[in-house]
Amino acid sequence: MGLLCAQAMQSEFKSNPEFISSIKEFYSTRSSLSPIEIFTKMGMDITQGKFWQKGIDEYKVLLQEATFLAKKLGKI
Repeated sequence: MGLLCAQAMQSEFKSNPEFISSIKEFYSTRSSLSPIEIFTKMGMDITQGKFWQKGIDEYKVLLQEATFLAKKLGKI
């Protein structure tokens, strides 16, 4: 779950570089808030499938790039 959250935040940052301020706030937040509350403050709803899909889509891109490079190097 943590990796998908990170990828979803990366996706958001790619489309909105100003999102970096929310990411910085995320990393400075202590455990006083629940994950839902933390992400809600960032404008992200982790209860919705589209949040998780953003993370999955980022991994798909990484997998495609890795496959391309592996083929190029003759490893596949």
